[in-house]
Amino acid sequence: MQSTILWGMNSMEDQETQNAFLLESSGRFGKSVLYVCYEFVQKTAEDLDLGELFEQSSLFHMNALTVGLNYDVVIQKGLSIAPGAQITVNVPDSKIKCIYGDLPLGFQVYLRSYPTKL
Repeated sequence: MQSTILWGMNSMEDQETQNAFLLESSGRFGKSVLYVCYEFVQKTAEDLDLGELFEQSSLFHMNALTVGLNYDVVIQKGLSIAPGAQITVNVPDSKIKCIYGDLPLGFQVYLRSYPTKL
């Protein structure tokens, strides 16, 4: 299992400090890889291009949870190919749910290729 914890901060003059936090983990189970990622970011109305609706410096809290899986179907001569899929559930700040919706979803299907041990 591999995991990452990451924190970042933007501090600009005349604006509130903006924080970001990421926690992700992945694990291999045979030919399958399962991963989970949680993200939290603070964004201003200016960052989200909502300056006409809110004061430019308004700060919004955004959350996202992604769960994904891929499966190795080809492993040959140092190359692996794994189709996969992931789904993301976003939880926007209550002040902008009228724009983004209560729980916007994202879904991706992808093909991953990566080098393997020889």
